[in-house]
Amino acid sequence: MTDFNLFDMQDLIDYLIEVAKKQKIGLKVCNDWPADWNSVGHAELNLICYNPNFLPAYRRPIELAHEIGHVLAHHPSKNPVNTKSCDEGYEAEANKIAIKLILKYIQENDLQFETRQQLMDSFGIPESMVYSVDKVINSKNTFQYNLFNTVSIDGLF
Repeated sequence: MTDFNLFDMQDLIDYLIEVAKKQKIGLKVCNDWPADWNSVGHAELNLICYNPNFLPAYRRPIELAHEIGHVLAHHPSKNPVNTKSCDEGYEAEANKIAIKLILKYIQENDLQFETRQQLMDSFGIPESMVYSVDKVINSKNTFQYNLFNTVSIDGLF
């Protein structure tokens, strides 16, 4: 298993910010937001409002990757009038994109994990995303001892 810690999380956040820039997604860093506010993606504005204060800190990268997923998939923003934006399908799609972004980072940095749980624990991926992790991994038939050596992320963008 790769030893991945919170210090490395900033490198992952920087990586995700670069992904957003390459995809021409604007990023507003909201330094004044409280710790219990999630980052938010606005596909119609091609913008992510990122909360660097979000706690727990280990969840910041997956939160940012998830919001990148919403923008890349052109999901409508959540608001009380637009209830379709709360669709579970949108959340599942954003989760899958977020997992693919994390896997791409793992691949590009030659990191390895022996189990799905090690991956999830190392990157702060919540248990609520286990289905998405399994879906991405199993779609490539790569769930094996050396879990991510052969994951392809071609066609992500």
